Amino acid sequence: MVTFLIYQIKVAVIMAVFYLFYRLMLSRDTWHRLNRIVLLGTAVVSFLLPLCIITFHKTVSVPFTPALSHTAVAAANPVMPHTPWWHTALLAAYLGGVLFVLVKITLSIIRLRRMIKNAHKETLPDGTQVLIMDGNGPSFSWMGHIIVSRADWQSGCREIIRHENAHVSLGHSFDVMLVDIISAAQWFNPAIWLLRMDLRAVHEFEADDAVLRAGTDLRSYQRLLISKAAAMNGYTIANNFNHSILKNRIFMMEKKETTARSASKALWLLPMVCICLAVNAKREVNYVYDYSALEADSARTQTARTVYNATLDYDQPQNVVATARMNYDDIEMAVPANSQLEQKSLMELIPNIPGVEVSDDGTITVNGKTISKVLVDGQPYTPQEVVETLSEPQE
Repeated sequence: MVTFLIYQIKVAVIMAVFYLFYRLMLSRDTWHRLNRIVLLGTAVVSFLLPLCIITFHKTVSVPFTPALSHTAVAAANPVMPHTPWWHTALLAAYLGGVLFVLVKITLSIIRLRRMIKNAHKETLPDGTQVLIMDGNGPSFSWMGHIIVSRADWQSGCREIIRHENAHVSLGHSFDVMLVDIISAAQWFNPAIWLLRMDLRAVHEFEADDAVLRAGTDLRSYQRLLISKAAAMNGYTIANNFNHSILKNRIFMMEKKETTARSASKALWLLPMVCICLAVNAKREVNYVYDYSALEADSARTQTARTVYNATLDYDQPQNVVATARMNYDDIEMAVPANSQLEQKSLMELIPNIPGVEVSDDGTITVNGKTISKVLVDGQPYTPQEVVETLSEPQE
């Protein structure tokens, strides 16, 4: 839950930064198609960048410690973490806002579909279908439909129909639907509502440009806009002929076309994306056990076992043998009970183990290494004590 809310906050911050760049660097340019792409890209990429996490891995080698790796740990009863009440409250408030915006969008669609169903259809000589609605409301377009008021239709104003047809051919309704859905997910973020408003303005700039490129006189078209400025508000989900601020539309019509060099300012978005990825990157340290010491010890132990898995045969009549083997770093020697070997002293048995030597002064060596302790029936003795006290057969 907290992770999801943090993700939404990251989306809001990224969207605000990219939208601020658009407002400062691109909003007054006449490259309307580029501005449209930047605004739509801002809305979509803001949701994707927090999910793109670049992970830098660092491997650290640590020595393997059997005593630690095989330590038994008692498993405690798992305790379920307690979720603070305000976490739940924040999530409930967020979901409530999402639901409110989605309901509002749904109601707008229902009203539009009802209006389209009840409108009277007319076909222009070029094959364009126009829906005529009663009253003197504003003309608009939505998802391939051009809706004009009966008053505009009777006035024969081709510029209005041409304007709305440009909205349809450029697919502006799909942009509006996408941004409206995104605004539901980011309803708490002022940047998405400002972006939504600017995107609709760019739609109007594109449609106005299409009308003027079709040969419409600039001054007469501007007078038409002024005459329609007092029309009532249109439906929120549709592209409306009078939607944008009239002053900005007239300004864009008369503004000199932006040069390609000036439009290249949009390339600054690429390093901004890289900065966002760098900020969102994380570093992971992978700890790898170093088994080299353990493998060397295992090899040494295996060699010792091969050497010490020997049979001590004293050529007794009963052919009774004593065995000696290597258990890690310890030499274990077992003498069968009630055997002839049991009557021999320890000092008589030890020199017969392969690799074991006993010097005259009582020093015991194994493969050249001096032994400091000897366990007899679990009792520790020094080699000197072995020589002094265990040289006679044990009872």
